[in-house]
Amino acid sequence: LQAIVEICRRVDGIPLALELAASRTATFSPRQIAERLDDQIASLTTGSSIHDPRYRSLDGAVAWSDALLSQAQRDLLAQLTVFPGGFDSETALAVCRSDTTDMLADLKHLTDASMLDVEADPLANRSHGPRFRILQVIRSHASERLDPVTRSEIRRRHARHFRNVAVAMSDADVTLDGHAIERVRRDDANFRDAYEWLAQNEPGSATFEFALVLGNAWYLSGDLAGSVRMLEDATNSSSDIEWSRRGRGHLIAAWPLLLSGEPERASHHLDEAQRCAASSNDPRLAAAAATARAHSVFLGIGDIEQAVPLYEAALAACASADVPTEYMTARLGMGQAVILADRPDGVAAMLDEVEAILRHHPDEGQRAHLCLDRALLAWATDDIDSIASVAEAGRRHAEAAGNAAWAQINLVAAGYGSLLCGDLPDAEIALLRAARWAIDEDNAMQLGVALEGLAAVAALRGAAVSAARLHGAAE
Repeated sequence: LQAIVEICRRVDGIPLALELAASRTATFSPRQIAERLDDQIASLTTGSSIHDPRYRSLDGAVAWSDALLSQAQRDLLAQLTVFPGGFDSETALAVCRSDTTDMLADLKHLTDASMLDVEADPLANRSHGPRFRILQVIRSHASERLDPVTRSEIRRRHARHFRNVAVAMSDADVTLDGHAIERVRRDDANFRDAYEWLAQNEPGSATFEFALVLGNAWYLSGDLAGSVRMLEDATNSSSDIEWSRRGRGHLIAAWPLLLSGEPERASHHLDEAQRCAASSNDPRLAAAAATARAHSVFLGIGDIEQAVPLYEAALAACASADVPTEYMTARLGMGQAVILADRPDGVAAMLDEVEAILRHHPDEGQRAHLCLDRALLAWATDDIDSIASVAEAGRRHAEAAGNAAWAQINLVAAGYGSLLCGDLPDAEIALLRAARWAIDEDNAMQLGVALEGLAAVAALRGAAVSAARLHGAAE
């Protein structure tokens, strides 16, 4: 069944392709057919004596449809094969050619002729119009017509276009909002392909900026390992990058490493970030690195008493550098630390201060962080009835920001809230979702917290062995 599903997906569900593939089951198993499809999709044939060549092979069917196109349409179709993922008309226009009227008419004709497929993406339809993709069968046929010189030029334009899109979505601190992260998700294949081409063919400061944006977007959306690989490759391979930008790369890399349970590697990147901040005399980078250092001591090694003075130093640096986002991160991190040190007095005032800053500097990610702190404070002050609702609000803010880590940890907090109220079914559902989410993201820190909650659920149900195993896994 798995092999059959794979065959159906790889021939894009085209009925003729499925029929031709099925005709080979007299000779090969479905698994063998799937393994042989890589370079043979378009050449699938049948031994039938049907006269019309359209029905004897998939290649014949594609060639027949192709012959009905104008030369300009065939050329456009060949150029569109540089997109490894979907694309909209605006992107096609930027990468392939500049005649807007003819381009739109030709895209419509290619869609009507079933040479392009329209992706079902309601969000994209509202923002940039319909998105298209080339069926694999068509790609194999059309790409052969693209001569090496044209292919190289189109690939260059594709890579530079997506680099420019990514860099334009960010600011000097590589801050990304939920819309930017959603765009990176939607065009993930295109962004990855563009970066790989640029890293090989046009390394330098512009490509490094591209790496910073993608690395941060992948970290925020949950691809922790991918984020670290990209940022470490970029910081190691680019020797001519100015100190403040290189430091920003090291700083971003520290966060996914911290969540992945690698505090020593995170600490190395923070050392490098602080060194770069000193070399460049960049107070914004220095403030951000100080905040991350405090967070790494608190969350990475659990030394709350050492973390508190580091947070105080970070707050002073953030105030001096006038970076409200980093200031809120430091203040909220310090709030968590003193709550967990069993010193909740004064935390409410800290959180109210952040609330006031958010009125002037709206930030969905910081709002999610604030909700988590309020849930923790409710736990510390025995206001257990409000934990789940506050944490659920935090999850919604995090999802609006596109921040997977904050969404997941608020879901954990909501599960703990249900647990403390005695609602074991709701607690188990939330904590299982959170644990699976953390596994998918390779988020070791938050996986441990979710497993601890599941251990408590098991214990309350009298499943002592399961509880012990879950505690061990959490440890």
